[in-house]
Formats: sequence, C-alpha cells, structure tokens
Amino acid sequence: TAVITSVTLRIKMQGTVGTNAFTTHGGLLVDIRKPAFGLPALQITYFQAVATKPAVATFGMSPLSNWSSALLNNFGKANINRSGATQFRLRFTKDDNNNHIADFIKFFSGNALAASQPQLIIQYYVP
Repeated sequence: TAVITSVTLRIKMQGTVGTNAFTTHGGLLVDIRKPAFGLPALQITYFQAVATKPAVATFGMSPLSNWSSALLNNFGKANINRSGATQFRLRFTKDDNNNHIADFIKFFSGNALAASQPQLIIQYYVP
C-alpha cells in the first residue's frame, strides 16, 4: 500500500571513448520495462524491444563527481514493479552524430564495487 513519491536512477560514469556523447548525442533517456526487456544478461534484441513506457526520465548533461541522476516522471513511477524486476534501458536522443567515429560512454554496472554500482532510490510513504 506504499505510495511512491519519487524515483531517482543514478549511474556512475567510468569513462568515455571518442567525443563525450553527452555533448553530441543529446539527452540520455531512460526507458522502462515491467517486468523486464528479457533475461538479466544483455542481449542485442533488447535494443529493439518495446518499452512499457519510453523516455520516463532524462539524465542531466553534466555529471557531478562522475554521477548522473535522472528523476522518473509519473509514468516511470507508475511502472515500478512492486513485486519483482523492473528493467531500465538507456539511450541517447540521437543515435549518431554522423562523424563516422565511435563515441560512447562507459558506466559502471551492477557487477562493480558497491560504491560505483547503479542506484535506484525510491522515496515513499505508507498511508
């Protein structure tokens, strides 16, 4: 019966290759899928899979101490699975800047040391 008041997704940047995509590819969007896009191991088909709701949040362009935060909108909050998995997919607004050079950002995954793992911060109250 908890009422979710806010949901923030935080990710830590590990490094960049090429141009920093935050400056060339637009905002970093968050798509949500309840329960999941597929198995826990990343598969190529997940990039084409339909999201429960696309673009439920956008990460800021300027990470603070390599951390970026995105506050989920109401659609994102409503699609948090309260009894199981919820998966998020990250994608930039623009898929390419057409310069024929690989540009990407590496983020720490859930396999990283605890201090660098992605965080999902859910604020709620129980009526």
